[in-house]
Amino acid sequence: MAASCVGIDLGHSQIKIVKLIRHGRTIQLEEAICLPTPENSVVQGRITNEDSIVDVLYRLDSEVLKAPKVVMGISSPDVVVKEKRFPVMPLKELRQVIEHELKDFFEFEFNSLDEVSFSFEEIRRDKEIDVLIVGCHRQLISPFITIARRVGLNLSVIDLPVFSFNRLTRNALSVKPCYIDIGSRQTKIYIKDNGAFSVYRLIPIGGDHITEAIMNAYQVELEEAEQLKRTKEIDRIILDAEFDKSRVRMVMQQLVNNIYHTLDYLRASERASSISEVVDQVFVCGGTAVLKGLDQIFSDEFGVSTKVLEPFKDFQADSLDPNAIDNTIFSAATALALRGLEEREN
Repeated sequence: MAASCVGIDLGHSQIKIVKLIRHGRTIQLEEAICLPTPENSVVQGRITNEDSIVDVLYRLDSEVLKAPKVVMGISSPDVVVKEKRFPVMPLKELRQVIEHELKDFFEFEFNSLDEVSFSFEEIRRDKEIDVLIVGCHRQLISPFITIARRVGLNLSVIDLPVFSFNRLTRNALSVKPCYIDIGSRQTKIYIKDNGAFSVYRLIPIGGDHITEAIMNAYQVELEEAEQLKRTKEIDRIILDAEFDKSRVRMVMQQLVNNIYHTLDYLRASERASSISEVVDQVFVCGGTAVLKGLDQIFSDEFGVSTKVLEPFKDFQADSLDPNAIDNTIFSAATALALRGLEEREN
């Protein structure tokens, strides 16, 4: 029997929806839809206007969102991700200890556990247990649940999409991958080490900041700036600018420097001599990943091979080119849909 799952990535500027269907060992890409997010409906990963999101989803064909499982993604600086070491103990006891210490882990105030949504996962075990703890105030995820209920979605889980990006690169030889998801207003960095969590960081710089700088440098409207991003090498964009080209250069340098500092901190903490010892492959995704020359800049600056993530390349697809570079904007939604498919089977 075929299994299906829908992944929904609610971004600041775009809503990406991917529906996957598994037939035996084959995965079929059934839908890949990108819609504009209503203005000021999602801010810093926080849903601020439920009604407008519901209206957008209601306009879709009912079959698009019909699936036994729907997985929604959340990417917000208000989601806390921490790694903590504990003595070896039974799972039930570990949960009790974590619940007791939650106020020490999280940087937000709450009066009871009812106000918090959290999960934890054992990532390493030797003489002690390394545990990954993820949590946020319940009011942050309540709008996701409300939207799912109002639209009639079979919501199974809400998660950080980057945690499932490794599902998109299983055929790669990388054992220490770094995923860089450049969204419209923020960039997410996620690093794994031999299948286990290593680093998660969110940077408040995204594609919109680059676009705004290009608009200023060329004195053009949004559409023309986006076209420049898609057709010109970033170095050429800076070189050919007639007005304030320094702003484009500054934003690009801020993005590269923030990522570099994250990777270099990991290098230093591991006492490695180069970044390539702690990261063996960089995968970049999100709308800004299509910026020509960006992957080469990352390769040169970090000393690590960099590729644009291709979320559909291992799927059957009747109506889409699975190798089109624009598909990278669907990376988060695809990773979420894959999570739902695979967890359904387990």
